[in-house]
Amino acid sequence: MHTYVYGFGYENPKQLSGNITRGWDDEDNQAILITACSEEEALAWGRQIAEAFLKLLFQDESVSWQDRNYADRIEQLEKSWPGQQCVNAGVMPDFTKWLAPYGQG
Repeated sequence: MHTYVYGFGYENPKQLSGNITRGWDDEDNQAILITACSEEEALAWGRQIAEAFLKLLFQDESVSWQDRNYADRIEQLEKSWPGQQCVNAGVMPDFTKWLAPYGQG
């Protein structure tokens, strides 16, 4: 098992509205550590996390991170990252801290 850093971009609801109406290109991003057997497994699970997070953020099951074609990345963890949330592949993280800046959680 290895630990990977998975990072993904997304628009929050206010950014999405401003990007559409004003032609802006604002995005937020998030990262999580994922323990998995392979980089491919960690990447696939990270994308599931991103998908679930966006649905919670928008409080709308029809919103899809994948359909919006946001960027993501995966890399093996090279050094410790104290305080960063870490999950095993197949386990959803606690989204509370991620949602808090948006008045949720």
